[in-house]
Amino acid sequence: MALLTPLGRLNEIDIDCPNTQMRLLSMDKHRLLEGLVVEALVEGILARLEAHGTMILPLSLVRAGRRGRQIAWWLWAHQPAGEIDAVFDALSGRHPRAVVRCRYDRALQDFLIDGYGGYNGVALQAFLGQLCQKRELEFRRPDPDVCETLRTTRAFWRMTECRVGIDMFHDIVLHRLYKNCALAPFLDWLWDIDTILQLPNGQQIQLEIKHKYPYQGRGGLCFGINKGQVMTMQALAESGIDTFHVILVKPWWDRETGPGYLTQDHAHQDRVLLIGHYLDRDGLKRLSREADGASGRSESLYGRRAQAHKAIAAARFVVLGTLADSAETLARNLLAGALRQPLPRLTDECLRKHRRGPGD
Repeated sequence: MALLTPLGRLNEIDIDCPNTQMRLLSMDKHRLLEGLVVEALVEGILARLEAHGTMILPLSLVRAGRRGRQIAWWLWAHQPAGEIDAVFDALSGRHPRAVVRCRYDRALQDFLIDGYGGYNGVALQAFLGQLCQKRELEFRRPDPDVCETLRTTRAFWRMTECRVGIDMFHDIVLHRLYKNCALAPFLDWLWDIDTILQLPNGQQIQLEIKHKYPYQGRGGLCFGINKGQVMTMQALAESGIDTFHVILVKPWWDRETGPGYLTQDHAHQDRVLLIGHYLDRDGLKRLSREADGASGRSESLYGRRAQAHKAIAAARFVVLGTLADSAETLARNLLAGALRQPLPRLTDECLRKHRRGPGD
């Protein structure tokens, strides 16, 4: 049987129809979909890394669990073997019996377990349904306040246009179905790992990509990072996988401005800073000890409760460039940052210099 979705099983719906794809993506809040636009844009920069000996590992990774139960890693391997094995081994070494490897079977149109005890070949939904004793699936949807139809529609069509040759279902929609349909109905909380790179020195590193603006902290401008995200980064670092946190800084410091200007308003490309901050095990431990801040409900996955966050001073970031720079330049600087090589430090003055006002 094919994967069950809110619209029916995958083999019963037209997965190539844009309206169907948009309805499936509407299981996420509009800001998450806008984040996917940003990720698709950055992938154009990441594509240049291959020439510099760096590989984007073909996998999707989710850290998830249920209250009172062991936390687990759910690794969807897009290819049968290779460099992905190193990530699987790293996680398994630190979290034995808590890493489930999966694959997507295009003929069956379903996610199957591919590396967990005697369950190989079992459909992921069936496995979790039995484990959690759930016979009927209830698909979660975000609060209507964080699901603006217009912003969802705009984000969808921008994703279709921001990369040549994009396969919307297999490149975008299927990744959300993995989380929202195969995992979320059975688990209490989930955290995505955006991208894992294998660097020229053989090291694996997470690339966490965000599109946000700074806020005024006690000692200067800061960027917030979700507390649960910090905990996930810590768990990765304990397995030997550090994080390079990359931010495209919005020139407009407000929640209303979406990512449309990134692809359609070239007059502001030189105002969009690309910055990064390397987070290793020690740095994450220090960050976790910092006092929690509180974000609004819109920051949570489903927009229903306030979210705790940690503050990172803007001065801790390095400058990778602006979107007016070439993809090759940005890729070289991004790789330098991931390798912890010297780059110019970000300053509050630099951020304010690139800020735009409401009427600009």
